[in-house]
Amino acid sequence: IPQVRPLSYYFQRHIVHMFSRLKKIVKAFCKAIQRFFDFSWNGPNLGEISVACRLKNLDVKLYTVLNDVRLQNHNRTTQIDHIVVSPYGLFVIETKDYSGKIYGGYDSQIWKQYIGHESYRIYNPRLQNLGHIKFLIEKFPQLQKYSSHIHSIVVFTYSSELKLRSDYNAEIDVMRPNNILWHIKTFTEEIITQEECNAIADAIRNANIDDPEWLSQHKVNVTKAANLNRAKLLNDVCPRCGGKLVERAGRYGNFYGCSNYPNCRFTRNKWEL
Repeated sequence: IPQVRPLSYYFQRHIVHMFSRLKKIVKAFCKAIQRFFDFSWNGPNLGEISVACRLKNLDVKLYTVLNDVRLQNHNRTTQIDHIVVSPYGLFVIETKDYSGKIYGGYDSQIWKQYIGHESYRIYNPRLQNLGHIKFLIEKFPQLQKYSSHIHSIVVFTYSSELKLRSDYNAEIDVMRPNNILWHIKTFTEEIITQEECNAIADAIRNANIDDPEWLSQHKVNVTKAANLNRAKLLNDVCPRCGGKLVERAGRYGNFYGCSNYPNCRFTRNKWEL
């Protein structure tokens, strides 16, 4: 007996398809405008704008929302899409406006994106966002005592289809835009005083860099870091802790894992290089 789906299922798929088509049209239009006027757009993408609009619905008396935060610590730089400061902790949000199907595992450094018959390697956004949190703690020492209350959130827009491995609980920190507010509001224990919240938000605002040339330097730093990690992987060195990578057998086939397991849970698939 063929499966009969409710009309709402087809309506939802139709809306998602229309939204994806509209997004492609808008992107093409923006690129045409850039070429015509000979300028480049370094601002937030459509996914980041969508998340920022949703975060505006948070109570401004309790939550301070900071968007497109650009920071530098010595010769290192980072760009964070959204930071929410509240008495219930800090929420560091990374938005991914990918299309196609996304495959990955909890601690795998590389995820894969499939668009039609083409495949692309993408850095695990969860690990990327944990790097943002580490950078924040190093940049602002006052956050050290709240390190266990700085929460990572990775948001994938509806233009992508997530195919995360079964050993990965996607509800932990990877979600869709409509789940952001619900997830943030599940944290109800007051950890930080309102005065400290204001001080933390002011410190991040004051450190935020509003310089058009900063982005080009940030891209150079990202490329250098990626090349350094690749060099370590080629020499079977864990890029996270410096341990030795050894081949192990898993339920999905052989993979490389850190010799310092379980203290370090870094893994990579054999095809990642």
